[in-house]
Amino acid sequence: MRRGAPFVLLALVAGGATLRACSASEPDEAGDKTGAAGAGAAGKAGSVGTGGMAGGSAAAGNAAWGGGGGSPAGGSAGGAALTCSGTPLPAEIPAAWSEWTGWSCKCSLFYPPAGATGIPPVTWEPCGGPALSSVDCRRAKFPFPGRMGVFARFATDTASGHPVAQVELLNGTVETDRFAFFLAFDATTGGTTGVVAQPSEVSCGGAVGGRIWQSGISTGRQLLLRDEDGTNGTLEEGWIDVPWGQSPEVGERIAQKSSQFSSAWHPSEAGVYGQHPGEVVSFRAWGGGAREDIWKPGADPDGLPVGDVRPLPATGALIEVGTLVTSGAWAWSSKTGLVPILRKFGDTTQGSGAVGSDGKDLVWIQGAEKPANIEAPYTKIDVMAAPFSFSVAQVAAGARRLKSAREATLTRPFVVGCGHAARNTFSHTPPKFTGVEVVRLSDGASWLLIDDVDGGKGRWGQPLFLTCDELFVGVSTPEPYYGLARVRLDTLGPPTPSD
Repeated sequence: MRRGAPFVLLALVAGGATLRACSASEPDEAGDKTGAAGAGAAGKAGSVGTGGMAGGSAAAGNAAWGGGGGSPAGGSAGGAALTCSGTPLPAEIPAAWSEWTGWSCKCSLFYPPAGATGIPPVTWEPCGGPALSSVDCRRAKFPFPGRMGVFARFATDTASGHPVAQVELLNGTVETDRFAFFLAFDATTGGTTGVVAQPSEVSCGGAVGGRIWQSGISTGRQLLLRDEDGTNGTLEEGWIDVPWGQSPEVGERIAQKSSQFSSAWHPSEAGVYGQHPGEVVSFRAWGGGAREDIWKPGADPDGLPVGDVRPLPATGALIEVGTLVTSGAWAWSSKTGLVPILRKFGDTTQGSGAVGSDGKDLVWIQGAEKPANIEAPYTKIDVMAAPFSFSVAQVAAGARRLKSAREATLTRPFVVGCGHAARNTFSHTPPKFTGVEVVRLSDGASWLLIDDVDGGKGRWGQPLFLTCDELFVGVSTPEPYYGLARVRLDTLGPPTPSD
């Protein structure tokens, strides 16, 4: 599917099966108003009086980060640096950075030279807004300008044990041209671990016709997506590996089968999972391993199509399948192959969805007691958990009910970590609300983070990652700000006991 274009999400609703139109990205709201870089390297035009890059990198300092010889008030006019395609390099991208043209000249990336130091860290400030101030909520301030485009991607760094995050920071407008920073950082310390910049969407093919997109993060690298309209009516797609502190590399480049549907790519510690048109899921190990198609049409005995692919933290992946009649989940690893850990073949009176795991615990929504073989509501829908296993028997033996689901959809997967799970939730019946639910796996007790919908003074976005102490979650406030926040779990207040 073309990223950025609307798509149709299948939602299995206890009050009736529905089709819900959604967007493939978060709303394109104005984000954190960090200032643009004042002056770049010598000879490059500086921005006009907008202040320095967050953290003061526009002041005189390390030229690798664009701070050489500039002032926060803006640089003096000079010959603007040009990209390989002849497009002027935005002043906010340091001219001292190296240009990578490994995908193509027109669709290049800029990255810091080896050994560059001095980039300010990501910092955190109070979220603000009545709906968000009832808990310890702090939102991110990024060291590069731009508003977050899509939600942040998270993983656990295997060396430090810290959560690491990837964000896309967009500047400009679709109607003119946009440039973007792709930033990887340690979410615990704020230290930046990697950054690359795309200087022009127009040169690269435009926001819809093809550009570079964020795709995810794992230890030591970012992953970026690319799909584009090629010459002579051909299409190409693939992914770009961006090791921290090194030049990007093309990881995979293939012909695209359709102008309307393209692949999604998901990095993991072991390699990259691809979700392709035609009901194919692939895996390719890091280091140039051969592609293996781990899911092909007909892999599910009931013919259920793939809905989503989510890598597990260490090795393997979850593959959700389903229709409006029934749904479930498989797991895959190189040792076990495909395992139907949450599938009831031939039984359309029940279904599983919203599946999430941190490799230790498995959490999902279980719907049951509906008429067979038709699109109809489940009359019973619960939050379930079990110790994660690639064994169907062990998952079944360990399955336990945590609580009733607050609302009856099997979409929007759980984020799971350190004995808790979180997902977006809502109620269309009084008292109406939207927000985030956090569930404790030991006893099914739960908390709600509710949006201030009427006043528009704060909204919770998608839950993204859980540590033992914090929930990382999307957030928006009226400044406007749309971005990333962290919430301390010990400030959520008394929980609601399980029913």
